[in-house]
Amino acid sequence: MASFIFRYLNLIRLIQDFRVSMGVKIRSRKLQKFRTMLKNKDFTMLTENCLAGIVYHDFGMQFRSPLINGEFSTEDYIKFLQNPQYYMQQELVFVSNKDENLPVFYRELDCPVACVGDLHFRFTHYHMSEDEIRAIWDKRRDRINWDNLFVVLCEKKGCTIEHMRQFEALPYKHKLILACHHYLGLEYVFHVKGFEEIGYIDNLLKDMPGFFPPAKKYYDQFDFLVWLNTGKIQRA
Repeated sequence: MASFIFRYLNLIRLIQDFRVSMGVKIRSRKLQKFRTMLKNKDFTMLTENCLAGIVYHDFGMQFRSPLINGEFSTEDYIKFLQNPQYYMQQELVFVSNKDENLPVFYRELDCPVACVGDLHFRFTHYHMSEDEIRAIWDKRRDRINWDNLFVVLCEKKGCTIEHMRQFEALPYKHKLILACHHYLGLEYVFHVKGFEEIGYIDNLLKDMPGFFPPAKKYYDQFDFLVWLNTGKIQRA
């Protein structure tokens, strides 16, 4: 009996390993195809979270935004987008992430936090010195293509309808809101399925359910290739 259970569990593990391996291969082939189909290769994508970095990585492109691998609160992000060139001229001033005067969002994680003018920004995935962070920030800031901007807002926890309306009112040609519901009256909303119950976008980078799990992430529901090439918002 014990031998049967061992063989059964081993078979389950082998099947799971096969599914993951095939999913990785399927995704890799898909991304290689997308890279050859991308025509707009000098864009700058701005997001308040890590999504832009993932998109750049998927298309095999150089990072052209200093916001990659870090996060604004929704309020700070919208204010940043109201005058991004001004904020990009401001020096980073690092502060303690344990300062009780900071908004809660910037105290949630143990990572570097800096002032950018009157805004705050947390460097979520940076484990290095302040000087190294500044160097990366400045290098990517200098790569921004102000004439080819694509801006994205995610309906993360704390994002409200009013935030979305403020975002839609911003003077950008290419705007996108990734939301957990359809919202009447909002033109640039794309409904990402799978987050309806919790009421906000949790983690777009998670694998979607399927027989080959890594083949499709939640953010793959949106067709970034078409958006970047044509400006059209549509489901993949």
